[in-house]
Amino acid sequence: MAEREPALPVRVLLGALGLALFVAAWFALAARVDPLRLPPPTDVADVFFPILFHDAPLANQLGGGDDGGILPHLLTSLGRLLAGAGIGVAAGLLAGLAMTYSARLGMLLDLPTRLLRAVPPLGVIPFVLVWFGTSSTAQVLLVALFVFLLVVVTTTNAVGNLAPVHERFARTLGASRRQAYRDVVLPGILPSLVGGLRAALAFSWGLLVVAELVGGQYGIGRILSLLIPLLRTPELIASIIWIVVFAVVLDAILLAVQARLLRWHHV
Repeated sequence: MAEREPALPVRVLLGALGLALFVAAWFALAARVDPLRLPPPTDVADVFFPILFHDAPLANQLGGGDDGGILPHLLTSLGRLLAGAGIGVAAGLLAGLAMTYSARLGMLLDLPTRLLRAVPPLGVIPFVLVWFGTSSTAQVLLVALFVFLLVVVTTTNAVGNLAPVHERFARTLGASRRQAYRDVVLPGILPSLVGGLRAALAFSWGLLVVAELVGGQYGIGRILSLLIPLLRTPELIASIIWIVVFAVVLDAILLAVQARLLRWHHV
């Protein structure tokens, strides 16, 4: 029998305690390590908000009137993520539903999608850069590709796990197969789709940062590539924390959308 979930105040208290233990461990470790490798949390806190809007050394490296703040770069990366995710979700959902709707189409597309999923994501980045250079198109398409693959898997698995009695019942009432897919199958797989989308966005956010780190001219990955050789570790850690903050906020928005769309799910 599953353990009952603690009340909200208890969850908040335990979360705060876990964070406090993490910061305490950070302080203890930083006291024993070279500050160039691991500065204490206080050093990171000092630059955490200022680096959002202005950083003179970064401004000098970026040039072109850039003030060196990482906020525009974070927003640019977020825009690429959402654009690529939108393309990937739409294409992946259509492909996944088509593969489950038609057995022949499913057999035709199953092996190619399996082979693409077997390719290590980091191995695709150089190939994309060769084709599209360091433009935003490269990063958007990279995100779109891997969101597409994850959504295809999620969709086909969700349809396969859906009890066939629901579709048969709709057909008994006179619905066509297409109507049954639209009105029964698609709503039935929504919980799995939203969960798969959360996983896909989390994975793609990290992949996008790596792609920008390797070959981007703008974006938060580009900022990290400038900070690493300068050994500006406090600013580097602060930038990474901001990446995490954006990811957490995006996931919270998806959870809110999930709760809104799936009000009926636990009724």
